[in-house]
Amino acid sequence: FENIISLIGNISNEIANEINATVLPINDYNSSYKVNVKAYNLYLKGRHIWNQNSDKNIASAIKLLKESIKVDSNFAPSYVTLAEAYITQNKFISDNKEKQFNRGKSRIIINKSLELNEDLGMAYITKGNILGKFDWDWEGMKIMLEKGLQIDPNNAYGHMLLSDYYLVNNDLNTAINEALIAENLDPLNAQIGMMLGDKYCIVGEYEKSIEQYQKILDVFPNNGSALSELGFVYFINEQKEQAVNSWIRLQEIIDCLFQSPNS
Repeated sequence: FENIISLIGNISNEIANEINATVLPINDYNSSYKVNVKAYNLYLKGRHIWNQNSDKNIASAIKLLKESIKVDSNFAPSYVTLAEAYITQNKFISDNKEKQFNRGKSRIIINKSLELNEDLGMAYITKGNILGKFDWDWEGMKIMLEKGLQIDPNNAYGHMLLSDYYLVNNDLNTAINEALIAENLDPLNAQIGMMLGDKYCIVGEYEKSIEQYQKILDVFPNNGSALSELGFVYFINEQKEQAVNSWIRLQEIIDCLFQSPNS
């Protein structure tokens, strides 16, 4: 198990060869690194919970990632995801002091990850995310994202963030192309699917946007965000009945979540 990094690289390259795909060699992490089994499992759990992008779960993700670092303080990916978790947490809190604390922590943590491994693509991608989300330094963000993707071209999250960069700069076609790359790399990631649906809506391709949200709901039928956005796109596309049906379904899910256990 401690050779998992090497195993992942070997399997990915073998798959690429079998399907004749043009995939650059995986060099995102030193394949000789011996991973502590407990630290790696904690990292995987923390990353999975962070990916859910939920205000209820983000504290658990932070706790797991801190435990991973405590077990193996040299495993850089845990630091990267912990920095991302602090960025995500800021979306769900209103206390400005806590937000400032999270910003400072994310910067310190991502720099620590690069001290541990300066060739870690995901670290540059997160550093780019910090520059964009916290500093509004879009060109700095682009430089970091492109550096990360040069190391790890198959990082779907990096392409997703690069799509946001092009959206901010009003290059809508490139924004959609980057979003499509991200979706192709990680087709079951609802967050990436939502982003693509949003961008289709922004450029006025409502039918493609509707199709995108429905794809998400086929896999995650209780995804409230997808139902909400689907209803909105139906509404602006003058499909009022479908919009109401989407929002009714959303309300049913909300009611179920808050229903008393004794009722």
